[in-house]
Amino acid sequence: MEATPELLTLRTNYAAKIDADLELVEKDRERVRTEIDALQDQLHTLEGNHALLLSMREALSGHSPAACPEPGPDRAATTGSGPAAAPVSDGVPRTRTTVPLLVVAGMPAWAKRMTPLDSETPARSKMAVDRLIARREVHLREKTLGRTLYETCARAEEILSVNIEDLDLAGRRCRGVSGQAGP
Repeated sequence: MEATPELLTLRTNYAAKIDADLELVEKDRERVRTEIDALQDQLHTLEGNHALLLSMREALSGHSPAACPEPGPDRAATTGSGPAAAPVSDGVPRTRTTVPLLVVAGMPAWAKRMTPLDSETPARSKMAVDRLIARREVHLREKTLGRTLYETCARAEEILSVNIEDLDLAGRRCRGVSGQAGP
């Protein structure tokens, strides 16, 4: 049985359509993979920031970091491409995470390696911090962390400088603290 020219044209058109669809699907798959990688990087950064902020809160207020649970294996990000793990007690299978946890005993590993600052370390002004943050070679995580630390320390210094006479307990206000109306 010979193929007619119409059948041959139809097959060629279908083959071209399938090839075009395969290209579109492959481009979409690559785009989604890129988005997943970016989201995993963001999650990685947020987990590190979360651990750092927990350790800062513990150092400032004496609260235990157990008040905010760390992401465990059942809460960690999954890629969906990893092998499925054994079902957990609730019967839902979990996938293995590819995001390494930064937290070791409530503190990121890089924070444990840091040497403590001595009294000779110069304090930086807000303008100097902003200049450092504006530099292109500084990563977004460091920019965010630097700004957060500067603003947190400035606010803590302001709160620690409040005198008991400045407190209006009935009105829940304080003279001299920014963001609060003075008398």
